[in-house]
This record gives sequence, C-alpha cells and structure tokens, in this order.
Amino acid sequence: MAWALVWRLGDRLAPSVMVQRPHCFVGGATMTGKNVTRVDLGAAIYEKVKLSRSESSALVDLVLDEIANTLARGEPVKLSSFGSFIVRKKNQRIGRNPKTGTEVPISPRRVVVFKPSAILKQQMNRKPSGTKTAAERVHQQVSGSLVRD
Repeated sequence: MAWALVWRLGDRLAPSVMVQRPHCFVGGATMTGKNVTRVDLGAAIYEKVKLSRSESSALVDLVLDEIANTLARGEPVKLSSFGSFIVRKKNQRIGRNPKTGTEVPISPRRVVVFKPSAILKQQMNRKPSGTKTAAERVHQQVSGSLVRD
C-alpha cells in the first residue's frame, strides 16, 4: 500500500523540493546555509501534499530506504529530471600515509556516485530568464491538476 502512495504522489512530490543557489527552498520555506534533512523533506510533503506528519516522515523513510537497498544490491537508481545514483567498484590499490609516507594497501570496495541530469544541471547553473525548465513545466501542470481535483 505504501508504494501505491509513492507512485500516486510521485509526480506531485518532485517539484515540491527544489534546490537553488545560495538558498534552499523546501516546502515554500527558505533555508540559508542549512542542509536539507529527512525532517525537512517530511515537512515539505506535509505542507504540499497534506499528508499527516507521521505519514510524510514514513514516506520519506520508505523512499530513501528503497534507494539505499537498491544501491546495496549493486543496481543503479535513476530519478527522471533529477539524476542517477550508480554503484562503482574500485579495485585494490596502494595508497600512501601522508604523515609517515609508508605505503598502505587500500582494499577493494564499492562506492556510490551521483550523476545529475541535464535538467538539474540547468537549474543549478541558472537558466536564462524567461525560459522554464522541464521541472518547472511539470510543476505548473501538477499545480493546475491539484486545483481541479
């Protein structure tokens, strides 16, 4: 049931959290010099979608847990209009202790890499005035459908 809620609300959630320089807009509130936390995301969902605070928090946890579990299995996570999280394997290599200069073997490991979408890059680099990003067009369409519902 929870995933049905995520899929049903998915299009409405994406535009509600937009990161812009140097401020962060979450749920209509401006936060300067602050990281966006799970609580902030839950608050944005609470304000925009009108779920209860506990449901909003559970939804954020559910989505983030699903992303983490997918990455733990070694599978990529692709979020349209946002970007992709990719698991890369790093081979064993020899590193050097910067303090002593001694060589130390670095064991093989997996790391998560984020690759932003072209739309997110465009938002981050401030598009020319008068043009809308795809996310802004979707947000406008979704806002119109929320009014009609």
